[in-house]
Amino acid sequence: FNLASSPADMAEAQLLCNKPSPIGLVYPNFDQFENGFTVDEAYSYLSGDEESDRTFGQLISYMHDLGIEFFGGQDFGHTDETSLVVGAKLPTGKIWILDMISAPGLEIPDIIKYSKELSETYNIKKWYCDSAYPAYIKMLNKEDGVSAVGVKKGKDSVNDGITAVQAKIVDAMNKRHLKIIKRKSTERIFESFGVYKWKLDGKGDPIDGTPEHGKDGTADIMDAIRYLIYSLYGKGGKVVFDYELDKDAKQKAVH
Repeated sequence: FNLASSPADMAEAQLLCNKPSPIGLVYPNFDQFENGFTVDEAYSYLSGDEESDRTFGQLISYMHDLGIEFFGGQDFGHTDETSLVVGAKLPTGKIWILDMISAPGLEIPDIIKYSKELSETYNIKKWYCDSAYPAYIKMLNKEDGVSAVGVKKGKDSVNDGITAVQAKIVDAMNKRHLKIIKRKSTERIFESFGVYKWKLDGKGDPIDGTPEHGKDGTADIMDAIRYLIYSLYGKGGKVVFDYELDKDAKQKAVH
């Protein structure tokens, strides 16, 4: 699903805030190869040597030895999906997404259970959570080894978060600062980046730059990632809208 523009187009879009391509994606410049890392590639990046046959456990242990800090994002989907995403903040300004648990119908005991397990595995410093459920956050903070805060929401918080993620996917210099480690638990993250689109009205036009929030869990996964990246790095520049659909797609949206 690599529908991204060329590198030159991407850089121009970041600099001039142009609409880079006619595909309607919120993150059109995400590339499953350029924004992905195998375990060996991630280990090689950190060690400076060519690595092979490294396990994911070895990678995490090595990252801990290097003093790299881990953080998490949580979206309490409630009627949709609850998503827990784990990321590592590298000193170079890069962020790696390493793990995710996302499922519909999770109750607070399940959320606490998974939060504790992930916190213990990665030594997560802080969880950045959906502030719409303060009771959940309060209960999480009662657990040993779990530290959680609500992400501030406001009029422009969604767009601010989206620009923060866009800036990590690729910046104006065509540098990619977001990497997702390729493993079973992150497969849906790659898929979600490839289908996350702007919400359209009956004419096929975007509704106030609002992302589509369907029932398939895509938006919940993207929300958790947005909470994480925006909390760690703040907003980027202006949001890059990419919602001019081609004629056939626009007709389908109307009908």
